[in-house]
Amino acid sequence: MNPEKLKRLKRNVRTGGKGSVRRKKKIVRNNASNTSKRLVQTLEKQKVTDMSGVQSVDFIMDDKMIHFGTPRLKYNYNGNTYLLIGKGENKPLPSSGFGTGGQPQISMKQLEELAKAQGLTLEEFLKQLKDKSGEMGEGLNETQEDEEGIPDLETFKVNEDEEEKKEEKEEKKEEKEEEKKEEKKEEKEEEKEEEKKEEK
Repeated sequence: MNPEKLKRLKRNVRTGGKGSVRRKKKIVRNNASNTSKRLVQTLEKQKVTDMSGVQSVDFIMDDKMIHFGTPRLKYNYNGNTYLLIGKGENKPLPSSGFGTGGQPQISMKQLEELAKAQGLTLEEFLKQLKDKSGEMGEGLNETQEDEEGIPDLETFKVNEDEEEKKEEKEEKKEEKEEEKKEEKKEEKEEEKEEEKKEEK
């Protein structure tokens, strides 16, 4: 471009100096509450439902624990989305292996240390825990019994497929019946028209 033309254009546009209009700079404040509200709103659009009855949530990693007391939990099963709302506290992992709620929460590292103390591998140690008839063994057996009553996913899918096939068959039957009824109506109308023509 022509340098003289650029100078003329610059004279017309002045952003500073005496007598010029000041431009206000917009300050955008991002509050944590605003972002969490927006997040909740977007998740509600995705039909997220509340999960009630949760007293506390503990996340354990290495020797640290993040504890959430009375959190709000929301989930969307189809979208595999879970939302945890609450204030988290960083706490050291208790030496007993029990969390704040009084439930056993032993990390894999601690299980490995227990197995080494007994001179076993982790797999052997876990197998031994299952075989014992103590509190841990009973708890594991109860969970296994509970799992026996739950139908397999494959059988559930088969049942769903069978139901879908039945519904499709019923729909086809209904469609055929409707088609037959329509054909009969058309035939009757044609017969009536022919009779009217004959009468004329």
